[in-house]
Amino acid sequence: MLGDVDRSTFLHEATCFFLEVHRDLAARAGAESCIRRDFQASLDWLGVRAEETPGSARNPMAMCDLATARPGQWLAEEFPDLRGTPVVQLRKLDARALADLYLPELDEHGRLLPDKRRYVPEYVARLERGEQAPPIRIVEMEDGRLRVVDGHRRVLSARQAGTELHALVSPLVEHEGAKVPLTKDLAPARTALETWRAMALAEKRDHHEKFARGFERYQMDSHAPTPQLQSMFGHFRSWLVSIYKSVTSVAVPLTPEVRELMGRMLAGDAADQVQRRGMRVARQQTRLAAMFTSSQQESAANDDLDSDSDPEPDSSPQSRERH
Repeated sequence: MLGDVDRSTFLHEATCFFLEVHRDLAARAGAESCIRRDFQASLDWLGVRAEETPGSARNPMAMCDLATARPGQWLAEEFPDLRGTPVVQLRKLDARALADLYLPELDEHGRLLPDKRRYVPEYVARLERGEQAPPIRIVEMEDGRLRVVDGHRRVLSARQAGTELHALVSPLVEHEGAKVPLTKDLAPARTALETWRAMALAEKRDHHEKFARGFERYQMDSHAPTPQLQSMFGHFRSWLVSIYKSVTSVAVPLTPEVRELMGRMLAGDAADQVQRRGMRVARQQTRLAAMFTSSQQESAANDDLDSDSDPEPDSSPQSRERH
């Protein structure tokens, strides 16, 4: 929104931030159903489906593609076992995660055996120079601990150097009353939301552009591409207006294109308010007219009742003689 940012860039960046915040809200435990529904409507329209993105546990990448895999993606082992094809997840381990790993090759003093210990200083120096170590191998134990099966020296070196490591983690899952290594056939289906969370920012760029273009059309006629998106686009519009009002209150410089875009939104808000005010007045007039009509009908009914209860004049000869 600052400097020479044009309308397209502004909408794209705002869309990116808005969708990612909405993703985090929808992924929270106990998230409101309306938030999940709105975000799911967005994913449906953008074409993000469950299990369509390569790298899920049910659709893992080949181990030969490890060099291009990203943290969070799954890879299939080269040799199936009796239960099927085992899958492992590529994870990035920070210092805290490295400190929690179980290393069975350490002695009672927490040190490697002497024949392996001599390699650690060289590994530390290489990591400090910025070299990327190959992923270590980790299996999940039944007590939940992560056990290193290959890469003890790399773990100790990364701890000393204060760097991160990549790991290929083999988790356990419940199956037929026992915990077994995860395989493709045992992997749960990944939802569209999980697919979106696993995508890199570059993979989402086209989706951000599509959402921004759809919103621009929504600005023209107030009609979302699908009825289910009407709520989502309305929230996005309100959010942009609130941001615009905040930055203009502190005199932040804005480009003419951004000012024009936000000016149309504010004008639309004003028109909506006038329309809503007119609708409220019309409803009030309708209610008053109904009340007036009901009052007239009730008064007429009472008059009829009074006329029915009055005695008719006696026109008999005896009545005339008395008078």
